[in-house]
Amino acid sequence: MIDKQRLEAKCSTWNIALTGTQLDQLDAFAQILVDYNQKVNLTAITDPAGVAQKHMLDCAAVLGAAEFDKKRVIDVGTGAGFPGLVLKICDGSIDLTLLDSLQKRVDWLAEISTGLDAPA
Repeated sequence: MIDKQRLEAKCSTWNIALTGTQLDQLDAFAQILVDYNQKVNLTAITDPAGVAQKHMLDCAAVLGAAEFDKKRVIDVGTGAGFPGLVLKICDGSIDLTLLDSLQKRVDWLAEISTGLDAPA
């Protein structure tokens, strides 16, 4: 769904080296998000280029700009899982907590967390 080569190239400019597995997980996340969004409105951005830029790259940029000493992140009001899930996929060592107030989004987060085969 997303242009993995473009994603990899842009992340490398921020010294973020993504593996093939991570790129596959980000691509799967994008596809599952778009599919799920047809039944539950999670985001207005569903075109491949928009998902890659606004959801994946904008979130990954945090890793290039911030220093995480403890690698503990809480994503408050995470919505569809941004930026938390992208950060976790890009850096599996992050101890991530996702927090949202709406049950429909909590249900989505539970589904996507198990569906990605991402490090938990």
